Amino acid sequence: MAEKRILLLLLLALAVQLAFVLALADAPLNADEAEYVTAARRLAGGLGLTAPDGQLYVHRHPPGYVAFAAAIFYAGGGVLAVRLAQAALAVLTLGLVYATARAEFGPRAATAALLAGALYLPAAYYSTKVLTEAPFTFALILGIYLLARGTRGAPRYRWLALAGITFGAAALVRSVAFPVALALAAYLALGRDGLRRARLAGAATFACGLLVVLALWSGYVFSRTGRVVATDTNASAVLYIGNNPRAPYHHTWKALEDPASCAPLLEVAAAGEDGFRVAARYRREALGYIATHPAQTALRSIGRLLDMLEPERLFAATYAAGRIPALPAGVAWPMVALELAADAAALALCGLGLVLMPASRLRGILAVSFAVIFVAHGVTLAYPRYHVPLVVAALAAVGYALTAGLPALRERRLSRRQWAALAVVAAALLASWTRMVLLYVLQGR
Repeated sequence: MAEKRILLLLLLALAVQLAFVLALADAPLNADEAEYVTAARRLAGGLGLTAPDGQLYVHRHPPGYVAFAAAIFYAGGGVLAVRLAQAALAVLTLGLVYATARAEFGPRAATAALLAGALYLPAAYYSTKVLTEAPFTFALILGIYLLARGTRGAPRYRWLALAGITFGAAALVRSVAFPVALALAAYLALGRDGLRRARLAGAATFACGLLVVLALWSGYVFSRTGRVVATDTNASAVLYIGNNPRAPYHHTWKALEDPASCAPLLEVAAAGEDGFRVAARYRREALGYIATHPAQTALRSIGRLLDMLEPERLFAATYAAGRIPALPAGVAWPMVALELAADAAALALCGLGLVLMPASRLRGILAVSFAVIFVAHGVTLAYPRYHVPLVVAALAAVGYALTAGLPALRERRLSRRQWAALAVVAAALLASWTRMVLLYVLQGR
């Protein structure tokens, strides 16, 4: 009976994914999607991992997603095949979520996590876009699953090595996984449970798996350019955009709408072999500004963190862009309100679950991952969609919140520290959503 229920939930998740594939099948590609498709077609066509100008594809995005799409194009598929492959990856991701939650909290919480994931529409929407969300989220959840399994009890070095390799692959899809993995290695080494020698050996095994993957890419880049880079040079440009004194916006969308603020991205990408030097110059200027203007940097970072917590206006965006069949006037805005409410509830349940989860390695792994991703985007750039992989990663915590956290909250069986943590989460979400109303609704956004 339990197996049938899980199978039905996975089929439900697949049906939701396929509905978005069909809805977006004829949607025009945005700038990032078109860039990925162009680079992937060049790679599949035997032109190497290069940009249209023939230079190595290292000055815009990491190479992982281009290689993923190129493999599908090489096999004869098109953009629709990429969307379908990502839909399948999204369902596999939910299977990993179920396995992680079941091992930690039992089948009841795991089933609740799977149901929440199947109905979390922002993840389904972005999984069918030609963007990094689906492969990155899959690699992130797989890495978390392997890491949690490798640290359950005595260190299991095979699982830890596989976890490091998986995080390395995730970093080649979205570079923020690299600092996350380094922080997780430090967390494993500095933990208080078990023997110190075993902790250090486990952390070293995990780090070696990570560095082997990145060394392969870095070695290839060095052989082509004579320069050393971990994943790409894009991070230097976005670090500068997020801390540009000539375009002092703390809101991501305002910064990206300013041509002067976005110029570094285009300059680094167009610099060819000189892109490494240009990126290094922007990185030095940004770090210098951060060091000499800590208050302004903090304000910008707080604004960008609130950006990440803003619920996605999924139906509003797709309805306005005409990417789904036009909804009747009496249905459109209720759908928008429903989506906002669902996304707000997902974020709130993530916070509740992470606060109330019993102390464990999984809780520490999720907390470290959340903290590093938020800080990394806080000092560079952040979009509201960046919270989607975090919500999926925290679905195990959502399952715990639904099955154990809400009853404990209702019965007020919380410590003072837990009440204080929940107050901080509630204040952050309330500030974010209030700002969203002011910026998006009152200003016509």
